[in-house]
Amino acid sequence: MLSLAMCSVVVAPMAGWWVHRSGVRPVLMVAGLLMTAGSLWIITFHGATPLLSVGVALAVLGIANGLNNVGMQTALFVVTPKAIIGTASGLFMTARFVGTLAASMVLDLVFGAMVTTAGLRLLGAILAGVGIVIVLLSGQLPRQQKVPPFRKGLGGLTHLRYTFQNNRRNP
Repeated sequence: MLSLAMCSVVVAPMAGWWVHRSGVRPVLMVAGLLMTAGSLWIITFHGATPLLSVGVALAVLGIANGLNNVGMQTALFVVTPKAIIGTASGLFMTARFVGTLAASMVLDLVFGAMVTTAGLRLLGAILAGVGIVIVLLSGQLPRQQKVPPFRKGLGGLTHLRYTFQNNRRNP
């Protein structure tokens, strides 16, 4: 899990730069493709899978997670009218929390009281399906969205803070 978290944190600032240069669509599409690839990799796990293979698969999922976090937040601030940005942000966070609860339920249904490789493969299949949905939905986004320029730094959080502040000042 450390490789997943570490890759997610490292990729986030680069994702912010990429979103600024290319818009949200390509970032979210690559995130969906990486999520699908990492999930399909998990489907191949068995009792003797080398730890390195597990770490690399989780790293791929971590990169997808970092891209998704920055891409979705930026998409929210770019496409939402300034007058309702607070409401939209609250709904976005609520949806993320509901997704976390749904993920917990899926984990309980898949694993129950014991984690098994069969359960892990089933989880990989479910996640691959979610990754495909992300790719398909990302393909529906406009090809190039106007993303405001960075103010300071290179990170996605700086970009989001700048975007949010500008939306609040210019309703």
